[in-house]
Amino acid sequence: MKYKFEVLLCLGVFGAGAVWSKILFPSEFWKVGSIHDLFEIFGAIATSIAVYIAASWKKQLGSSRDYELARKIAIAIFQYRESSIEVWAAAYDCLQKYSEQENLEKSLRKEFALSIEARLENAQSFRAEIQAHLVECRAIWKNGIDKDFSEVFYFEQVCSKCARLYLATISPEIHPLDAITARGQLPRFKEFLEKKGMISKDAAALYMDEELKSINAKLESIMK
Repeated sequence: MKYKFEVLLCLGVFGAGAVWSKILFPSEFWKVGSIHDLFEIFGAIATSIAVYIAASWKKQLGSSRDYELARKIAIAIFQYRESSIEVWAAAYDCLQKYSEQENLEKSLRKEFALSIEARLENAQSFRAEIQAHLVECRAIWKNGIDKDFSEVFYFEQVCSKCARLYLATISPEIHPLDAITARGQLPRFKEFLEKKGMISKDAAALYMDEELKSINAKLESIMK
């Protein structure tokens, strides 16, 4: 029986009360006037036990729900971290090609663009998964964990925008004026990454780990 200990504890407390009442009160105190009164006493005992078990069950159910939600977010974070680093790598590759004024052949442009887009969409899908979980977090935990993701999401979104701007400059479908505008914005992204010190994959990984530190700490405390 799952709540055997709790039931025995309640009965023990009741029994202890009965013993002490024998000592403190006269024997007439424990005489039951009718069978109806006796059933009322048993009913009160059963109700007390049921309330205690219900409270214990509710607490355990809440803990299980919190653990499962934290576990899902932890897995999604790991996947998002890896994919975001790949997005940084995609942005860095694009900036390198832009800085070196490398002109890709038409046959290679599509292949390069598809490779970049695959990395960007992969990170975007994991971000969407985390954001879906955060809606539930806001309703249940109210510990501000959703706000901790703002910088993490911002980093990935900036890198994605940088890569897409470069892809626009090499797209055969873009208007020449739009291509000029895109080229004019790319140096700002390069400056942003250099200012953050993210000029290598290891540096990007270190940045992500630092931004995720407080989030992982909150999840670990929930899963304990």
